Amino acid sequence: MSSSVTSRIRRRWIAVFIAWAGFVVVVVSVIVQFQANKHSDVEEQISRKDTIVAESNIGPAEGQGVIPRQQSISSGDDPLTEGWESEAFDRKSKKQLVKVARLLTADGEINDQDVQHLITNKFSCDVLRPSDVVEAYRDAQMVVLRLPEVPSTSGSDSDRAQGASGLSGALNALRIPVSDAGRRRAALKTVHVDIRGPSVNSVVRVESCGFSDISVVQQTALWTCHWNWPSVDDLPRLQSIKLEDFEEVALQSKAGAMLNDETHQLLGKGDAYQQQLRLGSS
Repeated sequence: MSSSVTSRIRRRWIAVFIAWAGFVVVVVSVIVQFQANKHSDVEEQISRKDTIVAESNIGPAEGQGVIPRQQSISSGDDPLTEGWESEAFDRKSKKQLVKVARLLTADGEINDQDVQHLITNKFSCDVLRPSDVVEAYRDAQMVVLRLPEVPSTSGSDSDRAQGASGLSGALNALRIPVSDAGRRRAALKTVHVDIRGPSVNSVVRVESCGFSDISVVQQTALWTCHWNWPSVDDLPRLQSIKLEDFEEVALQSKAGAMLNDETHQLLGKGDAYQQQLRLGSS
């Protein structure tokens, strides 16, 4: 074999080797880049698990972009530490409203000592069961009383009930229609809050029921409550109660309710009731 032929073969093998080497370099580069991207994605997922991103002023402070998960879990259950005043007030005032509900359902007369811890020393309130209600509906079994569409002119502040005796007297008067009921139920729920420093106004929905053997009486009212809340560590105290709306429904019914469940009488003979509906209604 001549030297020229040998030289050409050698150059070809060198070219093949260089091509294969370049191919290997490209493959290795792709693998390394893939592994780097995969590692980056894993770190990002871990980072997302360890943080909670605050969105559009959900938290108490502006510009607080990232809240550590551990901090969020430990402090998120307490609105007092999160700066959500309305939630914090709702928790505190609910304790006071529950006490009022218990007084409305308790046996015996409400006395001044029962309400002293609920109010400030300058407390005043409207009559909570007004005398100027009008008959809005009547039939053989039911009577509905409501406030007149045109409210009567109210007197001066001196005509409002004052102090602990005023609140206890107003609550006792409210309970008169259900005083003979064998079973009573009451609930008070805050539906609106306006906080301005230690002065707080809230709208409270009041529902009270009394059940006897022959009748049911239900009272529904809206109160605007003015509270004094000097510190988040304190329970708020009532400064005043203004009656915004009132309705009282008296129903003569031995069943103790306006409606009775007659599902079984209507559908009890059908297979669908026995196999499906009865399981969820029994």
